[in-house]
Amino acid sequence: MPRAAWSAFAVAFAIASGVALYGQARERHVYVGVTTSNGAPVPNLGVADFTVREDDRPREVLRVAPAPPPSHIAILVDTSAASQNIIPSIRDAVSRFVQTLSTLDTPPSLSIVTFGERPTVESPFTTSLPLTARAIVMLNARPNSGAYFLDAVLETADALKKQDPKPMQPAIVALTIDATEEFSTLRAEIVADALKASGASLWTVSLGAGGGDHRERARVIGDVTRDSGGMNRSTLAETGLDAAFNVVASAILGRYDVVYGRPDALLPPSRLNVEVRNRALRVSAPRWTGQ
Repeated sequence: MPRAAWSAFAVAFAIASGVALYGQARERHVYVGVTTSNGAPVPNLGVADFTVREDDRPREVLRVAPAPPPSHIAILVDTSAASQNIIPSIRDAVSRFVQTLSTLDTPPSLSIVTFGERPTVESPFTTSLPLTARAIVMLNARPNSGAYFLDAVLETADALKKQDPKPMQPAIVALTIDATEEFSTLRAEIVADALKASGASLWTVSLGAGGGDHRERARVIGDVTRDSGGMNRSTLAETGLDAAFNVVASAILGRYDVVYGRPDALLPPSRLNVEVRNRALRVSAPRWTGQ
């Protein structure tokens, strides 16, 4: 085979097979939550417990360590008309969630956003617990209103991008109510793109079966939440809000920093798949690479 033809063949083969043409494997980090079927965090996992694949190609897991908590967490609350009779339960559940976060050695910067009617920042990002607590106490339902959940996630993701210094592994935790009428006209893909750009994971607590009748909201609560590295925890009754928020808090704060090697290649991967060898456990890990 002529040299020019051979070179073209080699490049084409490398692109098709994902073989690196230049350099050595670079280290990549992915934050992974692992819980039991009941939502309890699973401690003491190591390199041998994880598998990582990019575009269905196996990657070598190099190190596993406990992950630091997010530097920023935004809490989104549905205060539409559907929340009218459960506002006290919502305040209590969100307050206890915040108290859990405040016990960390380095508490995250917190923000409270409501999305009954248009998204409203009730408390901007702050490490002041009194300011956040005051915003929670002031949560109230907005009569005759619907929700703009998708807009709230989009605008919060955009706000995270503007934080200085850049947030580390930020998280958005949203309480949604299935009975709420969703007024947002955004598509799920737009919300996903905003989350990718911000580096944030989305975690949802759904009062109801999850998503309601609004197709795009259901896709965000289901697919986008999962693909971002978060989870959805549903409860059928307001009495289960505390437990649902506890599961989310445990999953976020109990994550692992999984370090793996990625070869330098001409084409970056588009899909990430992180699993644990014990298939009885539940994994929360991003499915898009973001880089």
